[in-house]
Amino acid sequence: GEGGAAIIEEIKKVLRQDGELITADIAETQETLQSLAKQFFYQNATPRLQELRDSFTRVRDWPVLEQPELFETIVRHGVERGVWCLFRMSGSSDEPEEFYSRDTGPLPLNLDLTNPDWSLVSMKRAQKLGWGPKTLDKEKVKGIITHAVQEKEASSVQQVQEKVSQEYGEVPESEVKDTISS
Repeated sequence: GEGGAAIIEEIKKVLRQDGELITADIAETQETLQSLAKQFFYQNATPRLQELRDSFTRVRDWPVLEQPELFETIVRHGVERGVWCLFRMSGSSDEPEEFYSRDTGPLPLNLDLTNPDWSLVSMKRAQKLGWGPKTLDKEKVKGIITHAVQEKEASSVQQVQEKVSQEYGEVPESEVKDTISS
């Protein structure tokens, strides 16, 4: 008979084809992050990281992570790309004790995401709640636009908008147009 390794590879291949396996090469893509955001926020507007981590192994209609370490990669890239924000509440305050979004810069490398107090919130909901920086980092957006145009990756406003959304997450079209014209 065939060895177990061949069977495991075949299972992985089928799962990948069906979009049910998240591998290291797709864990950071905007498409994967957007798809996961729908699952993350489906039942809870502020899910705890521990609940989400457990869902990858317990909830049948969720994809499987090729390696458990990919969960942290997904969380970090989702924050950096503006798909969601990471926060930690303390006590009875309405404001988070710690809050990270694409506008606060990259997450500290020593941040312990296994701490049970961490939760996610969508960018839109965080803005509604008044959490995080109040303005968009126009210099960062300008840098993305400049790079996209110089590399000839974008030549129309629509393409620039798509490139900014790819790199930075959702940015209102009016903000992109304002940045282009400034």
